[in-house]
Amino acid sequence: MALSSGLSIFVCGETASGKTSTLNAMVVFIKPTAKIISIE
Repeated sequence: MALSSGLSIFVCGETASGKTSTLNAMVVFIKPTAKIISIE
């Protein structure tokens, strides 16, 4: 819902908490023209 509305998403958590898995699952809902910024 937030992704289709164009809102920003912030994901944080402990090591091995599923952040990458969550983002990989969400990527199918991101428009190809959207900008993605990743800081590790």
